[in-house]
Amino acid sequence: RTDGPIFLGMDTHALSEPALVSALEVLAANGVEVMVDQDRGYTPTPVISHAILRYNRSRRSRRGRASGLADGIVVTPSHNPPEDGGFKYNPPTGGPADTAATGWIERTANALLADDLRAVQRMPYARASRAATTHLHDYITPYVDDLGAVVDMQAIRGAGVRIGVDPLGGAGVRYWEPIIARYG
Repeated sequence: RTDGPIFLGMDTHALSEPALVSALEVLAANGVEVMVDQDRGYTPTPVISHAILRYNRSRRSRRGRASGLADGIVVTPSHNPPEDGGFKYNPPTGGPADTAATGWIERTANALLADDLRAVQRMPYARASRAATTHLHDYITPYVDDLGAVVDMQAIRGAGVRIGVDPLGGAGVRYWEPIIARYG
């Protein structure tokens, strides 16, 4: 874990929201700076990665921060069934975590569970969501703004192709309208 904020997000699976609530309760109780979606909405993994990279590249030099680096957590079962849900940790590189990091997380979580979570500090969600360390963050605007730097939206628009969008209830559901509005 780094000493900067954690960008915290969730996908649309049924157990993601309760797991995000639990995560925020623990993170806030431990004084961790947390960035949560300003509308309490869903956040695709690439959006969390983008937020981490953007934050870590900000400030002081063209190469970015030397300390106070952000990392992230996406609450998701990923491509697994809901009962296999979990947390996807993204390090300061934007992510995915390597096997050393995920192994440490797994061992630590199992040790905490074996000890009936006695060492886990937690505060009620109402307090955690209002904690000085919990910050509302606009994930959509910066992501949509920067999308044009990696995808040639003018070429797509100029090609005259018709594109249908169906996010299938996925975490990107709120991102399509702003993308269309911005890039046509």
